[in-house]
Amino acid sequence: MIVFKDVSKSYKTTTVLKDISFTIEDGDLVCLIGESGCGKTMTAMSILKLLPKSARVLGGEILYDGKDI
Repeated sequence: MIVFKDVSKSYKTTTVLKDISFTIEDGDLVCLIGESGCGKTMTAMSILKLLPKSARVLGGEILYDGKDI
């Protein structure tokens, strides 16, 4: 299970994720959809720990099987 709790991140001087919260249960299939620039890529990259070096964590937590990643 993956849990996002009030995750906020910035990239350079722009806030790209603000207070994102959701849960993905084991076995769920998830599709991120939205307009260009709405944070889909940063959300996915946060899960995979592939954020650019200039990205900053502003708050919240991401849990994978109960462990903070």
